[in-house]
Amino acid sequence: MQPIFQTILRDDVPAFLGLVAERDSWLEERNDEQHSNTVLHMAAKHGHGELVSKIVELRPSLLYSRNRYGNTPLHLAALLGDVNIVMTMLEFGLEACSARNNNNHTPLHLACRSISMEAATLVAEKTPSIGLDELNFALSSGSTCIAAIILERFPDLAREEAWVVEGSSLSTLLHHACDRGDFELTSILLGLDQGLEEAVNANGLSPLHLAVLRGSVVILEEFLEKAPLSFGFLTPSKETVFHLAARNKNIDAFVFMAESVGINSQDLLQQTDENGNTVLHIAASLACCAALIRYIVGKKIVDISYKNKMDFAASHLLPQEAEDFELLSSWLRFDTEQDSKKTEVLESHSNPFHKRSLERIKTLVSCKSSKQNEIIRLLELIETKTSEIAEIKRKKKGEAERGRKSMEYEMHIEALQNARNTIAIVAVLIASVSYAGGINPPGGVYDDGPWRGKSIVGNTAAFKVFAICNNIALFTSLCIVILLVSIIPFKRKPLKRLLVATHRMMWVSVGFMATAYVAASWVTIPHLHGTRWLFPAIVSVAGGSLTVLFSYLGVETISHWFKKMNRVGDIPVYYIKKRRVGDLPPFARTSSAHLVSALRKTNLSEGDMPSFARTNSDLAASGKSGYFTY
Repeated sequence: MQPIFQTILRDDVPAFLGLVAERDSWLEERNDEQHSNTVLHMAAKHGHGELVSKIVELRPSLLYSRNRYGNTPLHLAALLGDVNIVMTMLEFGLEACSARNNNNHTPLHLACRSISMEAATLVAEKTPSIGLDELNFALSSGSTCIAAIILERFPDLAREEAWVVEGSSLSTLLHHACDRGDFELTSILLGLDQGLEEAVNANGLSPLHLAVLRGSVVILEEFLEKAPLSFGFLTPSKETVFHLAARNKNIDAFVFMAESVGINSQDLLQQTDENGNTVLHIAASLACCAALIRYIVGKKIVDISYKNKMDFAASHLLPQEAEDFELLSSWLRFDTEQDSKKTEVLESHSNPFHKRSLERIKTLVSCKSSKQNEIIRLLELIETKTSEIAEIKRKKKGEAERGRKSMEYEMHIEALQNARNTIAIVAVLIASVSYAGGINPPGGVYDDGPWRGKSIVGNTAAFKVFAICNNIALFTSLCIVILLVSIIPFKRKPLKRLLVATHRMMWVSVGFMATAYVAASWVTIPHLHGTRWLFPAIVSVAGGSLTVLFSYLGVETISHWFKKMNRVGDIPVYYIKKRRVGDLPPFARTSSAHLVSALRKTNLSEGDMPSFARTNSDLAASGKSGYFTY
């Protein structure tokens, strides 16, 4: 092995530069033992970043050199995943990104196989031109984040009908993602805002149609959020998304779309296809599970007696060999019979000749009462299950609300801790400024004589005001720092009390520091005819800004205080664990015995009383505004 390659293996930069200084042709050497790699290939392969930088500076043309497999140094660096080396090569040779090796792979192909997504991201962001094969390779290798960068830079690639969809010809990338149930890719494509949801494939199906056929509810949620109008697209046979869900027995997708807001679900549910079939016709003809048919019947989504263009109602299309044929047939016909009974009863009140007919109907009904009772029992069972599902949904909603409140409480605690840290920082800054002002007083000091080091303007009233205010600001801020360092509260209320105390002290310190500054300005500003307006201007600016600030904070604090008091003294009715207690007297004017007595009258325990923390806390009082002052 040539000496130049030995120095690269040792990562010996001085020795390498020494050899190159002796003979410049060393840079053109190739290592036959290592697939005809150049010195830059070797340095990149072994991850020697400093050597790579030196070689690129000495011979930039090596960036485009190829080894026996057609790989450039950038190919090897991308596969290795060294971000610094990749960045160096891209700075000097951006055109190398488009180079293809003997396997027709660019550096981006190899970067997608790398363990470093940062290097792959860098190559994807810098490559001047990217094709479908590179995007396909990124997706097939699982590098969705790289595919997202490619699609953001070249969104037209997503429109190319070059992606395989099951049972169809080549379609767009969004069709492909929906067909595979790839939620992450679907979300990326819908976020491009390129109208990809409007494209149809050779079968006339949109991407949403394929998502419905696959029954992916999470993808349907993404479409509902980003492309709600796509739910109104029809197939060539005039079928809606509900027809497709029913035809493929995707009950979850059907119920999700029917219950979702943001799409015109009622109109779509009642729409018919080119043969006049409703969703109930489709569900009945395929003998879908009883749950879907009962859902359609129970929600009265369509008219059960509606007939298609061949004059068939849904009950006529139910296959006799279907499982639960008797039950399904009873559902499809029972509601129709009940409606006809109601109509006849109403007519009998206005027409006495209908009474005999009504009696005959009752006789027929009594013959089949046992069968109808069984159906009613099944309907009641389904209603019970529906109630249980609704109760589960309410519980989940309650858990979500509790989670939100818990998160707000944690943010409240974090905000208090941040306020504590902020007060400490401000106090340290005030102490530093006050200390510097005390050591270097305004107006300067005497350089020599018996008063050496003493203030030149020490006898003036302005300097005395400055000295007093400056010292008060200094020691007040030091007290704040000592308090915050010495007391470590681990509960919310002690922390709040500490913050209130230090907050008041901080404003005292700030006020005296501002006064000291005004006094120092009086000392340093020359009292001449042309500068007499400066001091009043400074006082006006300082006083005006502080007055406005304190006024605003005062109004906010008083408003917040009134909110807290109103939650205690002006609430006549309390709801405890979703039960109304009654018109209790305000806490502020009610004794404990009176309150307990009132609670006993309503069968509530003393432990069920609304706590002061829940009704009078700063967090509860400022729930709408999201902040409070103290």
